[in-house]
Amino acid sequence: MYSINTQLYAAIVIAAMTSLSVSCPDSTWTPSSHIPTRCYLPVTQAQSWFAAENYCKGKAPNAHISSIANGFESAEVAALLEKSPGVHYQDAFWLGANDLPVAGQFQWTDGTAFTYTNWYRNQPNKDNDCVLVEIRFNSKWITADCGKPHFFVCAV
Repeated sequence: MYSINTQLYAAIVIAAMTSLSVSCPDSTWTPSSHIPTRCYLPVTQAQSWFAAENYCKGKAPNAHISSIANGFESAEVAALLEKSPGVHYQDAFWLGANDLPVAGQFQWTDGTAFTYTNWYRNQPNKDNDCVLVEIRFNSKWITADCGKPHFFVCAV
């Protein structure tokens, strides 16, 4: 038989887990299996990096092009992209990173710390400011012209 302290502890743990999870804005968003407070929306309408960020902002409060916090999230976002309709192995997708304010100092549009990277060899390229993830190169990152249209993933 459980003691009152054990029952109280279980109730606190369940409440904490519930408060950490997030409900996605609507059924078109996919909840993260690695980050309980995160949801994703893959978008297979190619847009410039700026248009993609504006699109995400218009889809939900606090939404941005996805940042990537670690290798688990990188793999999850890549898998989500790979199984999206209309996506092909050669496609590249915008990430929510750029070095527009200060060349060489990349940042995420959602304000998270830029601590994890997955650059392809000889990257980042100092001639480009926005970051793409390339499925064909093991989900490695490259910099690209922000004005070029690519698919993207919104995150909230």
